[in-house]
Amino acid sequence: MFFEITATGTNPDGSPGLSFSQAVPTSIYRPQPGWKNLGTVTDSRNGKIMPTGATR
Repeated sequence: MFFEITATGTNPDGSPGLSFSQAVPTSIYRPQPGWKNLGTVTDSRNGKIMPTGATR
């Protein structure tokens, strides 16, 4: 899973500046228990991890 980060900017003279789109992973590595997905949460109603599948 990932988040899509998009940024655009304008230079002081009004011309187009910064412009990019980047996929940023939602996972980090920790010594215990390993990879953790920051893009999910446990649904308190049913104990399932949400979201699943593609999100935008």
